[in-house]
Amino acid sequence: MADVKRQFTMSYVELVSFANMLCQNLTTDLALFADYGVTAPKIAALQALSDAFEAFPSDQTFVYQMMIATEDKNAKREELIKLIKSFAVRFAAVFGFDSPRYKGLKTSNIGLQTDLNVLATARFVAQEAESSLAQLASEGITQATVDNFVAEANEFEQLMYAQKSAKMLRSVKTDERATKGNEIYTLIVKYCSYGKQIFEAGTANYEKYVITDSYVPQTPPQAPETLFYQNGELSYSESDGASSYKVERNPTPTDENAWIIVYEGDETEVAVGQIGDGMRMRVWARNDAGFSVNPSYSVYSIVFLNVPSNFHFSAGTLYWDAVDWANGYEFESSLNQTDWDVLSNQNVQQYTPVPGTGMVYYRVRSRYGNVESDYAPVIGIDWGNVVNG
Repeated sequence: MADVKRQFTMSYVELVSFANMLCQNLTTDLALFADYGVTAPKIAALQALSDAFEAFPSDQTFVYQMMIATEDKNAKREELIKLIKSFAVRFAAVFGFDSPRYKGLKTSNIGLQTDLNVLATARFVAQEAESSLAQLASEGITQATVDNFVAEANEFEQLMYAQKSAKMLRSVKTDERATKGNEIYTLIVKYCSYGKQIFEAGTANYEKYVITDSYVPQTPPQAPETLFYQNGELSYSESDGASSYKVERNPTPTDENAWIIVYEGDETEVAVGQIGDGMRMRVWARNDAGFSVNPSYSVYSIVFLNVPSNFHFSAGTLYWDAVDWANGYEFESSLNQTDWDVLSNQNVQQYTPVPGTGMVYYRVRSRYGNVESDYAPVIGIDWGNVVNG
């Protein structure tokens, strides 16, 4: 991600602290440093660099901006996908599910497509709808609805660009932060080398200007505080004082022995791909003192959910089995199997409906965020014939 590498191993906080103390020491010993060209304005310049560096926004600030831009883009993506599907189902109503006009829209797996493909599909569907206004008018498609559809696609495109811009901004600011830190560290090294020439080794004054050339951290760094995953890439905030990171993924929702290392290095944006129906990811930070005591919290990437199995009715309650990776189940009812009402959207495996007076139909599907399974086979209950219903 970043092109500028840090020339120092101490943390940013320690760099600022050392620079501030050095400015104080240089001010006290200024007369002795005159022969080396050190002046009060130069000390003030170092202090100004240190103050500006301390005030520079943290990496986490820009990761948050990336997350917000991604959330906004993803929300608009879901709205656009719903619009695409609503147009497609009208094509099916007019031309038939087996017609080339409907199949040519290629919307069956739209939720699994990349952002660019979703945008391209939206534009194609809008184009096809506009060319078929006369046939689709009976299904509520007008020039105004097509124009609104195009406007939604345009907004999605702008949000895609905004997400990309947020990612680029983070990269730029990461390089800028490292450049500013390197500038301060270069001055620290120079002034400390002067101090070790002026004072006798082993004295207290000499020790004021000692920075070990290979700074050894005393404690491991904290794990990154912010993580998010998008399109096969895991991004995480810098951990101050970390020299490298270890990224792991786990293809199971519960097995803590199934973690696999997928990356070790100093980057904070890593391509991790996707394995299976879902996976967990976590990050460890490392320096010469060792790995962080604990890894980061885990983030999840879920691309497919199974249909809840063993959906059945017993003693007034409907039950179903848990689905791996699901964090909720959408339970619905209908009087005609056409118009459905959501009764529950919680992470439970049962629901006790209020008994009706006749035939009522029920269905359930698993969910994780915007990922949904197909529905389990519908169960119809004739409440008039249910004993002790």
